[in-house]
Amino acid sequence: MLSILTKAQTPGCLYGNELYTTLAPGGKYGNNSSYGAKITPSADQCFYTTNPSPNACTICVYGVNPAGNCRSGLAPVAYSGLEASYALVSCPIDDYIPFLTILISGMGFFYLRKRMTGFCHA
Repeated sequence: MLSILTKAQTPGCLYGNELYTTLAPGGKYGNNSSYGAKITPSADQCFYTTNPSPNACTICVYGVNPAGNCRSGLAPVAYSGLEASYALVSCPIDDYIPFLTILISGMGFFYLRKRMTGFCHA
């Protein structure tokens, strides 16, 4: 846990598995070349925040106009995300899936074997 707390934290708006980091005029995050810097983690990484209750934030799909409103376009025009400071961390559970599968399979085998011994009396 300490290693997570010491990693660099990047403020932004998280939607799905993408962190939008550029705040546009009007307090919204954009999704175009002007206001659209975002971070997409690799397959073995995920975002983590120590904030227990991140604030809601808006990501404009077609960017932000000079007045700070989402530009119109095909639906959806905006996404609702969570605003906080996030750290990009490795997701170690992926490394343990084979071990968890073997462990759970073994427990299931012994459980069923123990239950089945009562049914085999002739």
